[in-house]
Amino acid sequence: MTKTKYITFELTENQEEQLPYPSEESYNSALNWYNNQSKKQILQFCEKQGILLDSNKENTLVENWAEFAIAAYSWCQHPATTRVIIHQHINLLLALKRLIEGKLLLDDSFHDWTETLILKRLVKNREVLERHY
Repeated sequence: MTKTKYITFELTENQEEQLPYPSEESYNSALNWYNNQSKKQILQFCEKQGILLDSNKENTLVENWAEFAIAAYSWCQHPATTRVIIHQHINLLLALKRLIEGKLLLDDSFHDWTETLILKRLVKNREVLERHY
């Protein structure tokens, strides 16, 4: 069993986060996949996985979209139960990014609560990944 690896990326100007990868080999394989696909093919793959990389601006993608796509693909050879955790993790990071940037439209009273809830779920996901992968 390989230990889960993490790649650090800039979530926003003031906050870094980590994306999980099952191994260095899977990361390199996913990077190779990314380099050999069109943007459209990559976005279609992510959409089929339930990962939407669109920003709130028309015809633009979230920053770091490539990192999210590579992370999703790096786990595609793993069981569905693992992929569910990874896809949830990626979607939580995307929601957190949108929340921090003010692009997730919420009532002020829900903003802090939602951010706390997302951060707690990210911690739980990391714990599961560390324990089992």
